[in-house]
Amino acid sequence: RAQGTVNPDDFKKLEDVDPVNFAAHIAPRPLLFINGKQDNIIPEAAAKALFDAAKEPKQQIWLNAGHFLPPTETGRLTIEWFDEKLKNAAT
Repeated sequence: RAQGTVNPDDFKKLEDVDPVNFAAHIAPRPLLFINGKQDNIIPEAAAKALFDAAKEPKQQIWLNAGHFLPPTETGRLTIEWFDEKLKNAAT
């Protein structure tokens, strides 16, 4: 990666642990993704690929942040999401 190239064989080795291959198995449980628009560790394309691989119900929220998301904001969003999902599950 530092050299700007990736050996295709390395990608093959990682398939067994790539989250994209498992995201769909979380359904039918709801799934929340909170991502940073300026994340320099998890690229936007990777976050979108993981979200796309997941099945509904799912939600993706993009924050104007890097990899370390602001805990106050993510906490608030997570609590609101849990509150909505748990209330809907009870009815």
